[in-house]
Amino acid sequence: MGHEGKRPKRKGLRKKIVAAILIAGILPLTLGIYLTYLSGISLLTTSIGSNFETIANETAKKIDIIIIKELVTAQNLSMLPSIIEVVERSNLSYSSQTEGGIRGSIDVTARSWMLTGADNPPVKNILNNELSVYLRSLHNFKKDYSAILVTDERGVLVATTDRGFDYYQGNQKWWQVTYNNGKGGTFISDIHFDIKEKGYLMEIAVPVLKTGTGNKRAIGAVKILYKADQIFEVIAGVKIDKTGHANLVTSSGEIIICPIFPPKSHVISMELTRTVSSNFPGWSISGDDGHGNKHSIIGFAPVRFPKERGINNFADRGWHVYIRQDPAETYTPIYNLLLKVSISGFLLIGIFTLTGFYAANKIVEPILLLKEEAELIGKGNLDHRVRIRTKDEIGALAEEFNQMAEKLKHSLDQLKRERDKLELILLSAGEGIVVADAKDKVIMLNPEAEKILGVNRVDIEGKSIFPCHKNPDKVAKLLNEEVGLPLSTTTLLNDKIIGINVAPIKSKEGFLGSVMIMKDITLLKEMEKELKQYSEQLEKMIDGRTKELKETKEYLESLLENANDVIFTIDMAGIFTYINQKAEEWGYTKEELIGKPLYSISPGENQPWLDHKSLMDCIKQTCEVRIKNKEGEIRDVVISASPLKDNNGTVIGLLGIAMDVTERKRLEEQINRAEKLSAIGQLSMGIAHEINNPLSGMLNCVRTLSDEGADAYLRTRYLALIEKGLNRIESIIKQLLGFAKEYQFELKPHSLDDLITETVDLIRYKIEQENIRLKLNLNCGKNIYLLPGNHLQQVILNIAINAIHAMPEGGILTIESYNCKEKLIVVIYDTGIGIPEENIRRIFDPFFTTKDVGIGTGLGLSLSYGIIEKLGGHIEVASEAGKGSTFTVTIPHIEVKEEIGFKV
Repeated sequence: MGHEGKRPKRKGLRKKIVAAILIAGILPLTLGIYLTYLSGISLLTTSIGSNFETIANETAKKIDIIIIKELVTAQNLSMLPSIIEVVERSNLSYSSQTEGGIRGSIDVTARSWMLTGADNPPVKNILNNELSVYLRSLHNFKKDYSAILVTDERGVLVATTDRGFDYYQGNQKWWQVTYNNGKGGTFISDIHFDIKEKGYLMEIAVPVLKTGTGNKRAIGAVKILYKADQIFEVIAGVKIDKTGHANLVTSSGEIIICPIFPPKSHVISMELTRTVSSNFPGWSISGDDGHGNKHSIIGFAPVRFPKERGINNFADRGWHVYIRQDPAETYTPIYNLLLKVSISGFLLIGIFTLTGFYAANKIVEPILLLKEEAELIGKGNLDHRVRIRTKDEIGALAEEFNQMAEKLKHSLDQLKRERDKLELILLSAGEGIVVADAKDKVIMLNPEAEKILGVNRVDIEGKSIFPCHKNPDKVAKLLNEEVGLPLSTTTLLNDKIIGINVAPIKSKEGFLGSVMIMKDITLLKEMEKELKQYSEQLEKMIDGRTKELKETKEYLESLLENANDVIFTIDMAGIFTYINQKAEEWGYTKEELIGKPLYSISPGENQPWLDHKSLMDCIKQTCEVRIKNKEGEIRDVVISASPLKDNNGTVIGLLGIAMDVTERKRLEEQINRAEKLSAIGQLSMGIAHEINNPLSGMLNCVRTLSDEGADAYLRTRYLALIEKGLNRIESIIKQLLGFAKEYQFELKPHSLDDLITETVDLIRYKIEQENIRLKLNLNCGKNIYLLPGNHLQQVILNIAINAIHAMPEGGILTIESYNCKEKLIVVIYDTGIGIPEENIRRIFDPFFTTKDVGIGTGLGLSLSYGIIEKLGGHIEVASEAGKGSTFTVTIPHIEVKEEIGFKV
């Protein structure tokens, strides 16, 4: 009876196992059917798409072959000697006429062509000449062509198979493309319906080329009106099952030929047009197949020939073939496959169900027996063992249960030992511990708690815990309200300050009791009191320090506000975050500028301002800029900027000190003007001095000649002196002109070292005469540069001569050359008397010289300085009295590989 009572549970487990087996079988089966469906759809779609692509490509090639065939036919006609002869004869007839006469003759014939009968001579000569009769006699003329026309170079008919065309074809597009101003071209028109023929035609035209010349020229044109029946037959011949067929469309989406719709009766969608207008064959799934169906498989291919070889083909539109089929017919095989797979799946599900019932019976029986045996162990009979000896997972599970019972027994013994150990720890704890049950009865307290409370363990165990507290009512309330625990409080007991912590003891079943931990904290409280005193002293010290910092802050702010320069800070975006009151000298208040960008006070000129990258790299910088004050006046300002950093060392902005130097610059300009006036005065004095000396001598000679002009000896002698004085004046004037005029440099390929060597050769005699030793250290080699040779030699010569004059007792003259990146450097050293420090700034001034009269004019270095500056270079001078001077000449250069020359 007991087993019968548990039979429903046995049936429930059996049902679960059967259900699990069914689920495990149905899910993979369903997934397999679905994957089979997807795989079938994908394979079928790919197969059909590739097939449609192949059919479309073959159909396009057939149309291509037809058009090429007819184009070749037209080209063969154009090369017939009879056509060439007729066209040349017609062109020759224009040679004896004027342009106006030709135009008039064409107009007259054109009117008679339209208004007169067939017996009219001009009409008869064209319509019934030998060439026209020959064209009508072609074996495939009636079958394939509606008409054939031949024109000369003026676009006038010279032969035709039909009178239904204008006499003058020169204004027709086909003729203009084909003749193409004598260059020739191919014309293939779109398919169009011809009312007269009651059918669809295509125009194919080719040029008639002049024979016997290497560069063939168009002298006329041949046009055939081709009947497009073959193209229609090619499209109509494509049939796939019941609904699959081919379509011929243009690149603009117009259907030219379709077996279902009349030609050119409708246009396909833009999406389908973009798909089929590809330059390469392919296939796709289109949302609209142009026949009202969605998600159709289409194959497509271009008709290639006209695009590759024609000039004006298909009315400037490409032709494309695309194949479509009703989707319902396309996917019929996969639907049949899916049905077969589904039927097979349901049969397998039935087999799985029977297998599940059989397996459930085999599994459930030993499991239920195992459950009954395990319940005995669960009731506390840890000595009971499960008696199942099957050699499978159930038997292994039974053995696990037996081992578990053994372990539980061992664990229970261990827990008892742990409990005893825990009690020992509680009794040995340095803090007082009192444990109470859920009814607040003391169940344990350690010796330290007895000592703190002044009670005996025997007297208090089993009694209420509340008498242990100073406020038992409050503790009772907190213990009854779980939200009130844990509780920390202090109380005065036996002249001691006791700290008490009460915490609940809980389990999953609920509140089990509480534990109270007590500690004598009298010493701790005394330390807290001392700490409070220290804290109060520290607060007083902090207040004093804060006051000092405040005073320091006010002092620093006063320094900043009363500084003689504008001091400001900006953030990384260039926005003013602080500016002192010195900004009021520019007309701005602090409030007007704080929050505004630095560039708001810029006059709008291109100027450096501040380099943010340098600031981020923590580089201090100084730059001179111009600012605009509030009244719009431009001020010159020197800004010294330094990066501002936060506590992490990150640059957050900059500190700037701006010094207004407007007045100083005005004073400098006044000084510069005074110096210029002084230089002009010195120049005038130099000119007067240099010219006055030879003029005085010449004047004395003239006076002597006027008194004693009869003396031939005196006349010859004094005329020579006058000529010498005039030459001296002419030399001074030439130097002045050279100093004042714009230099015209003729840049030619030169070797710098060769120029220096040639220049030294010019003064080598003077170097040897003055007992000077020459040292050359030339490092540019045979490299060729674009240089103004004569002018550069003049500069080197002037500096070298000055160096020779500076060594009256002999010495060493050193000349060196270097190529440094894109610059050439010439350094000239001497060991002469040197240049006094007060004269170094004036040595390049015109007419400044320390030489005796007649030795130098003071223009050589001025001319040299002007030449080098015009070249974009500079001259640097270093000298020390008694030790010599060093002139460093630096000029840009262009290195060349071959000789070229130009002037700048």
